[in-house]
Amino acid sequence: MDAVVRDIIANAERLYADAIRMRTLGSHRTASSLFILAMEEAGKACLLRWVDHGYDRDKIFKELATGHIEKQLVYLAYIYVKCIRAVADIVPRAADHKQFDVKWKVGDNLREALAKEIYERTDYHNGTLRTGLYDHVKQSGFYTDVKSDFTIADPAFKDGSISHVLEEDTRDAIAMAREDQLTQSVLAAMYFNSTIIEPISGKQRREMLPDIIERLSKRDWYNS
Repeated sequence: MDAVVRDIIANAERLYADAIRMRTLGSHRTASSLFILAMEEAGKACLLRWVDHGYDRDKIFKELATGHIEKQLVYLAYIYVKCIRAVADIVPRAADHKQFDVKWKVGDNLREALAKEIYERTDYHNGTLRTGLYDHVKQSGFYTDVKSDFTIADPAFKDGSISHVLEEDTRDAIAMAREDQLTQSVLAAMYFNSTIIEPISGKQRREMLPDIIERLSKRDWYNS
């Protein structure tokens, strides 16, 4: 399994490097798509690492085969894990690091401290990952969408304004795939046992996306 994971991480790094090259050439939409593909490969690498943590192989394979958003959501789980690490120490119960305890660093203000971390770190990513926005951006970098009136749909963020955020996220996602065994245990537990990681349903997602794209299109990405 280790060799398979290494190959997948290497592919994620290749896609990431290609995305940097494409953006340098001014092909921002293609760059954004490649960044997101690299993020999915990083998520895939984590899923495969979790087989060694006792998670059912059929369950893992189902996540691998279900779709692209599920692999992107591994990164959202990682952001929540980083929220916990900001206010707590995560320590192993046993030598194999597959079981762990959370020892909070803060006292009476724990709830406020954790809430602050979650709001600051996940507000944007809940809107881009759970809604499938990143998947939409990825598709629009490769395909031309035709609307019901047979005109061409304007692709989201065609000016490349989101690509530098995607670069940061993807670099972070690749680092996630290389995290130690203890962090992978926490990440797997967060991914499989938390409803906050679940994707928003297809119908609701389709209704939400236009508004999210409009709001994010007005954002000053380079100073936010």
